[in-house]
Amino acid sequence: MKDEDASALLKKGWEKILEGDFESARRTAKEVLAFFPSEPEALTLLGRALKELGALDEALALFERAAKIEPDYFEAALSAVETHLDYSRDFKEAARIASGIIDSRVKGKEEVEAVSLARIMRADAMLNMGKAEEAMEDLDSISGPMHLRSDYMQLRSRVLFETGRLDEAFIELTDLIEREEGNPENHYALALVHLKRGEEEEAVWEFQRVLELESMAQSPNSSKLSVEEFENLADRVIESLPDELSKKLGNVDIVVQGRPTPELVEDGVDPRAPGFFEQHEIEGGDVKGEVRVILFKDNLESYCRSISELEREIWNTIVREAEYFLGIQDEQPEHGHDRPGIV
Repeated sequence: MKDEDASALLKKGWEKILEGDFESARRTAKEVLAFFPSEPEALTLLGRALKELGALDEALALFERAAKIEPDYFEAALSAVETHLDYSRDFKEAARIASGIIDSRVKGKEEVEAVSLARIMRADAMLNMGKAEEAMEDLDSISGPMHLRSDYMQLRSRVLFETGRLDEAFIELTDLIEREEGNPENHYALALVHLKRGEEEEAVWEFQRVLELESMAQSPNSSKLSVEEFENLADRVIESLPDELSKKLGNVDIVVQGRPTPELVEDGVDPRAPGFFEQHEIEGGDVKGEVRVILFKDNLESYCRSISELEREIWNTIVREAEYFLGIQDEQPEHGHDRPGIV
């Protein structure tokens, strides 16, 4: 295979990544690697495909290998940071790798852009570690066109929210919504700002918009399980609950819905809620009558990349909601409107 043929294949592979055809991207990367086994871009492409296919450890190993072969090829390291941020949730490691990019000696325009991206990613990691001030320092150090990037503006608004600068967060988000109205993330963040400012009616409107946009964007073939398979999985989770919790709950009836209805959102349910317990009378710490648990299948599936993750998230949702419902947990779980959801 000639160099120009490999370049053409790699370009095709990246196009497949953008199209969401990760299996084709994987095959394309493997085809190039059969002739050029140490090609950093091909290793990174293969890692990106494997990451999306759920093979996170293999993907991270490929990114590390590519970065060692060619340290100035920042795409590999940036891909590793992104994986730690969005999938493995190892924020400390994400910040460490991003710092390596930031501390490198940059040369051209592409390298400068990579450093700015690394600063955005490190700020994200810092924010997730509860270090909002350090996150803002990274964001304030970025100049030029990066200020116009949606990910920069979204992250900046989150930092402003976390540091209590609600008016500034409101301005950032309304500006962002004007630029890309159809992004539900912006409306969700703005809803949280409204809630923090005590503006319940405005928050509900934004939450309704989130529900509308995410319902429209969902692919008919995006479900991991049929309703029956999902119900069977939820039943297995119920059977695996701790004995003490099962005794307090008694009989549990699982009801599976796609997402909260507009009426539920109007009544205070987070549009991204994984589920909730309907109100029941509690006597002596135990529930009287049958417990009805509503699980929102589309929301839960959107948080998970595998059946095992889905099972774990259903378990966490039921236990978290049950403990709050029964008064075992004093405070309502985070990310709620009136009932909890997951960001």
